[in-house]
Amino acid sequence: MRILVHGLAGYVKGGIETFVLGMAEGMSDEIVFDYVIEKDGPEAEMPGKGDTLTIEPKRHMLSNLVSWSKLLARRKDIDSAVYFNWYSMAWLFPAIIARIKGYRVIIHAHNNNLHNCGFLQRTLHAVNRQWQKYLKITRLTNSELSAAFFFGNKPADLIYNAIDPDRFSFDDEVRNRIRQELGLENRRVYGFAGRIAYQKNPLFLMEIFREIKKRDEKASFLVCGDGDLMEEVQNKAKQSGLDVIFTGSVPHVQDYYQAMDVFILPSRFEGLGIVLIEAQCCGLPCIASAGVIPAQARATKLLEFLPLRDNPEEWAQKAVDLQSHDRKKYADVIRASRYNIHTEAQVLKTILCQTSVC
Repeated sequence: MRILVHGLAGYVKGGIETFVLGMAEGMSDEIVFDYVIEKDGPEAEMPGKGDTLTIEPKRHMLSNLVSWSKLLARRKDIDSAVYFNWYSMAWLFPAIIARIKGYRVIIHAHNNNLHNCGFLQRTLHAVNRQWQKYLKITRLTNSELSAAFFFGNKPADLIYNAIDPDRFSFDDEVRNRIRQELGLENRRVYGFAGRIAYQKNPLFLMEIFREIKKRDEKASFLVCGDGDLMEEVQNKAKQSGLDVIFTGSVPHVQDYYQAMDVFILPSRFEGLGIVLIEAQCCGLPCIASAGVIPAQARATKLLEFLPLRDNPEEWAQKAVDLQSHDRKKYADVIRASRYNIHTEAQVLKTILCQTSVC
């Protein structure tokens, strides 16, 4: 069975990309994902057995709709369903076209809010949130908050943002190697991984780092990721006198979790925050935004929540107070839960087979 998958920006390491590619690896050979990528993204072929298909970007609305119509007409005898993984409902028309052409449609909600968006996108999301109620589709979500944001009172099946616990389990040898490479021996490392963008609140993260430095003379700081605020964040770190290691995007982020001692995610909004699951699997004590990060992200007792207000001192003190512990046992906790990709991929497979001919 082949399924068209939309919502990825290309072969990059964002939240949706990490989730979908992980699920694709965990699926049996019975299901193949064919990826629909808008031309604004990277041109590289997606990994795996499926095809990589390009369409016009949605900012060119009419061209995008024509691209979808042609693609769906061409693929009707190959793909049985279209699986949309979205951060908002602002552009619902591809799902409508797919239903008109007889495809089974799955919409997966990956976000629980819109910030830093224009009036048009907010309005389209609000309108389409009502229109989707009349579509015969399968609704999936990564949290109750995301389900309400996308679908209102329409029920949605919860799919956990699962990971490979073997990949993110704690490893002393990797920890020592990375800390030596980065000059972090005998340091207490406070870290972050994700996009350096408005959603992740990286400027507030630098304020937290500044307050940590006042409280912990052995503190070092590690930031993995890239984004449109990178230059501004680096400038703020420099102005604050912080010696922050910015790695940029890295292919093996799990190695850098090993080097950290505390993980901090002060996001303004999140569908779930898959990096929190990865960090907990590696045995990292974590602090995240209360009322923003869904409760489902607390896969272990390692995750604590703090409210987001003008309180970097409170975040810093909590981070400094977190104690070290045996990190090796937490991969087993994830392995036994629905955050295990090998378990959750089968849950998703069952749902996809219910909406398609398997």
